[in-house]
Formats: sequence, C-alpha cells, structure tokens
Amino acid sequence: MAAQTARYYLERSLVELEDLREQALFDKNELSIIMRRRTDFEHRIASRATKPKDFLRYAEYEINVEKLRLKRVARLGKEASEEDQNDIEAEAAAQETGTIRDKKLGRGISSYAGPRRIFFIFDRATKKYPAEIALLWIPYLRFAKSQGAIFVQAKIYSRLLQLHPTSPAVWIMAAKHELDSHNAIRSARSIMQRGLRFNPTSAVMWLEYMKLELIYVAQLLARRKVLGLVTEAQQKHDESLNSIDSTQDSLTSQKDVIEIPDSHDAVFEQKAAKELKALPDVDVNMLGDPSTNPALRGDIALLVFDSAIPALVTYTNDSKEKQKILLAFATSVLDLLVDFAKTSLDVRYLATHVINSMASSSTSSSSSYPLPAIALWSTILPIRYLSPTDPTFPDSLREVLDAYTKTYIRGVYAKAPQSVRIDYATSLASYLHARFLLDQENDRETTTDDEGENNKEYETIDNSKSELEPNLRLIVNSLVKKCETQQ
Repeated sequence: MAAQTARYYLERSLVELEDLREQALFDKNELSIIMRRRTDFEHRIASRATKPKDFLRYAEYEINVEKLRLKRVARLGKEASEEDQNDIEAEAAAQETGTIRDKKLGRGISSYAGPRRIFFIFDRATKKYPAEIALLWIPYLRFAKSQGAIFVQAKIYSRLLQLHPTSPAVWIMAAKHELDSHNAIRSARSIMQRGLRFNPTSAVMWLEYMKLELIYVAQLLARRKVLGLVTEAQQKHDESLNSIDSTQDSLTSQKDVIEIPDSHDAVFEQKAAKELKALPDVDVNMLGDPSTNPALRGDIALLVFDSAIPALVTYTNDSKEKQKILLAFATSVLDLLVDFAKTSLDVRYLATHVINSMASSSTSSSSSYPLPAIALWSTILPIRYLSPTDPTFPDSLREVLDAYTKTYIRGVYAKAPQSVRIDYATSLASYLHARFLLDQENDRETTTDDEGENNKEYETIDNSKSELEPNLRLIVNSLVKKCETQQ
C-alpha cells in the first residue's frame, strides 16, 4: 500500500518534469537525479518508520529545486531577451531540440507545480504530525508567506487554532499575522480575546495583547502626525479649509480651465502616501486627540492590564505566589513600555497607572508601606523612559532625588524595617549604577579565553552612560553613594 501511494504521487510529477525538459531548465541527468530523490523521499515518508524530520527534509529539498528553477528562468530569460528574436536559424535550432525558450519560458505547468508540491508535502506532514508546531507548522507558514499565499496562510492558522487552542504562541502568531499583514486590528483583537478564554492565566498572552493595542495606537498617532492632524481643533480647521477648497473647485470647474497642480504638493502627497501605506486605517472610534480621547492615550491597553490582574491569579490561593506573579507581570509591562518611549505615546502616563495599580493590590505584610520593588518603580519613573540627552532629563533627575528623599528619608519608609529599607536602597543604587556609572569604573574590559590564546577587547557601548553630562554624572554618583551609606 505504501509503495502504491508513493508511485501514485511520483507519476503525478511526470508532466512537470517533462515541462522542465522542454524549457531547457534541467537536462535529463538532472531530472533523473530529481526523480530518484523524490522516489527516496516518498518511500521514506510512506513507511512506518517515518519521522517528522523526513517530511521537513523533503520540503527543504523541493524548496531548493524551486529556487534553482527560478534562477535558471531568470538567467535564460535574460539571455533570450538579448538574442535576436527574428533569427530564423536560432528558431529552427530551438524547434529541433524541442525547446520553446522564448514563448513559454517559466510559464508552463512547472511554474506552479513546484510550490503546489511543497504545500502538499507540508499538508501531509502536519496531518500526520499535528503536534510538531516548531518543526513543521512554522516552516509551513514561512513558506506560505514567502509565496504570498494569503488563503493558504488563513487555512493554516485556522487549523492551528483548532488543534492547539491551549498554546498561547499560536494565538499570538495568528493575531500578529492579522495586524502585520492586513492591518486588521479588530480581527487581531478577536483572536487574542478568544485565546485568553482558553489561556486566562497566560502572562505572555496578556502582555502581547497589551503590546498589540499599544502598537495600534502608536501607528495611529504616527499616521496623524504624517497627515498633520495633531489636535481636534486642527482637524476642524483642516475640514473648514477642505470645504473652502471644494467650493473653489466647483467654481473653477465651470470654466474651461485646466488646473496645474503644485509640484511641491504632489511630491508631498506621494511621500505621505508611501508612509501611510504601512499604517492602519482610521477608526471612527479613534477621532479627537489624546487629551480628549482616552483611547489615543493607550487606555485600552490599560484596560487589558486591569483585566489581567485578577485573571492571572485566579487559580492561586497563596498570597505570596499571587504577589510574585503580579510583580513579574508588572515588571514585564514596564519593560515593554521602553519600546514605545520614542513614539508619540505618553509612556509615563501608562507606567504611572501600572505602578498605582500594583501599589493598591500588592502591599507588604504590615500594609503601611509599599513593596521595595514598587517604591523603586515610583522613584525612577521620571528618568526610566528618558534619554540623558533629553532637555527635560536634568529636571527629571531632580524629581528622582526628591522622590528618594520623600520616600526613604522622610516618607513611609522612615519607620519601615531595616531589611525593607536596605532592599529599597540597594535596588535604587544598582539601577543607577548599572545605567549611568558602570562604564566609569570599567570603560574598557579585556576578556581572555581559557587557553589564553586569543585576547579580545570589548567596549561598553551604552547611550545612557556615554551621553551623560559630567555634572549630571556627579549628581547620580552622589545619590548612589547616599544609598550605599544607608545600607
């Protein structure tokens, strides 16, 4: 039975091989080698001892054959274009050898038989080994994307979600595909929400859902910036100008006059169109500006965060375990906001909400002072998402000094246990030292391997360290020493 199945699939490829020979893309020896390799692969995957890697090797071999075919089509097509198409002798020689290079080169059955065969190999592989996500499904998706096969990708994701509903990575991939490939934020949201019903305690899914919403808002703000629509008042002003232009156009249209567009405006429109192509469509719910529309401030992502807090600890009764889970998740969220520091989003506003939410839900056993980690987040918040070259950095650093004084010396930590005070001071000193002062002590490091044969010098390259002004470095250094003395 296995031999008959293999023979059936091999016979189906004979027409494709004949087409390759007619186009002079492969000679007889090469086609014989291809047929032998296919025979070997078909018998191997049809046997009982087959493994997932056998399917993957088969697909990789066919992908390499298809790449070689495309290269030869490009090369022979270029040569054919350089030849004289009216040369009677060349035409007669082509007919004698059975080649039709100039008429059907790269356009026969072999032009689509190769990708179709590869899709069929992956399809059989995923049906036989549906659990092999990394080994089979991911290469399957990667090849479908390289071919621009939109419907095949949709089919693959649909099957994946049906077979692996408890795998957060699958839902995240599907949502990312909808947003990146189609700019379909509603479909991406729907996928993430369905995935969270199956995986309510997955911190990764909640974090990626927040990231999805933040990316969408950042893209919307970028689109508005390209269009020059920054505020609602400016939008209304532009709408009034457009109405005036439309009335003028209606008046000029009554005359037999051909208006010549401004070349500068035409160039700007072309440039803006290219930039807008990669940005999402405007949603009516996103009108207004960040001061009047909470959605443009990232409040949808904050709603996701607020929903994640109770969901993550649903099946945990231990208070310490709950605290550990929530602190880890909040840390991931605050680190995620670093990626949006250079966008139009107000990351400090978002981080403040996260910190306040954690401060209200996670307290120490005495309930009179926040946890050291949360106190540290509040202290370093003014400079956490700022570059030292930012004009507001000196004032923000002064806010850190004031926060340290209010929190540690005269604030709620003044009467806290010594261990808590030390933990807070140590964490603050470590953060400042690692971000701003590490290169001062160890500007250049020389690392030698175990055998002592090779010596390599590594320079510490960190914008936060190299761009800090000397006077600001002194202030940071004094604060670090103050923290160390408190320990």
